[in-house]
Amino acid sequence: MKKCISAEETAVFCQQVLLFLQTDLSMEEGITALCEGMKRESKYFRKIQSSYAKSGTLHSALEATGIFPEYMVGMIKLGEETNNLEKTLESLIAFYERENNLYKLIHRAVSYPILLMIIMVCVIGILIKFMLPVFSQMFFNLEGQIAEGDMLILEKGIAVGSVTIVISSIIIFLLFVVFLMNRTDAGRAYLREITVKMPFFKKIGYNMEIARFFESLEIILDDGNEISAAAERAAEIVREKKTREKFDKCVELIKNGDPFDKALEKTELLSGLHRRMIKAGELSEKLSSVSKKMSGIYFEMAMEQIERSVAAAEPMIIAVLSLVTGMILLSVMIPLINITLNL
Repeated sequence: MKKCISAEETAVFCQQVLLFLQTDLSMEEGITALCEGMKRESKYFRKIQSSYAKSGTLHSALEATGIFPEYMVGMIKLGEETNNLEKTLESLIAFYERENNLYKLIHRAVSYPILLMIIMVCVIGILIKFMLPVFSQMFFNLEGQIAEGDMLILEKGIAVGSVTIVISSIIIFLLFVVFLMNRTDAGRAYLREITVKMPFFKKIGYNMEIARFFESLEIILDDGNEISAAAERAAEIVREKKTREKFDKCVELIKNGDPFDKALEKTELLSGLHRRMIKAGELSEKLSSVSKKMSGIYFEMAMEQIERSVAAAEPMIIAVLSLVTGMILLSVMIPLINITLNL
């Protein structure tokens, strides 16, 4: 899998390039300055330097390194083609700062359940390994004084604990794999393909794609493009297959004469409230600023959904831990109580 630089590093790089554009330094001079200040990443910047000298375009130079996100490369290409690179970089800085916050949430959403499950496996493992065998041997020595049903309860307690350990171990392994895959561009792409098929995560990925589309649309509209051409180029940024098909259909409807808000309604891309915002933007000729607003809205929606999933996961795992531990303890206590009552 191709490993990309992090969202935080991407935002910093865009900030550096933006500073070069806002000063008297040329792009080549700026990249040379970056090479001098880098050690671990110097080979990539040297590759950017040599590729830029050959192609004369920043997006081609970044693509040649293989470490920059596809979305960033695509947006910079868009900025260069529309002669609006500075605004594109400003947009990318804001986008990757938000994306960095999003990845932190995802990291928390994955790492905290892993930690809780490890604790759960350890607690249950200690109970099964050290505590239950002692009581099992004790009950065996009391054969004739303990009912068969009580021994069955103890065996079920051991079985529940063992099954929980196996299931928890599998979940921990899968979450760890997700954590590692989320660190690479190819891994994130594969995870997107999987999550869009899962009802709980589908809406998060969908909202992220809508946010990316409107962020691209804002930049293209600022260059003076018509909505049909702008929407067609912005749709190229969308990576999820089904959402891309909807945007392609939306572009086709716009080209056939439908207003943008009607095309969005027919393709069921936006809710009624958000379509009305688009219509107001069209009528007031401020569609670019509305697109920027829409991008922020959908990104925040994705963030909120992830926060809710994290908030729901924590008490659920604690409840399962408490329930399984309680069942194991009851499998020991019930026979003990019955023996005490029969004395």
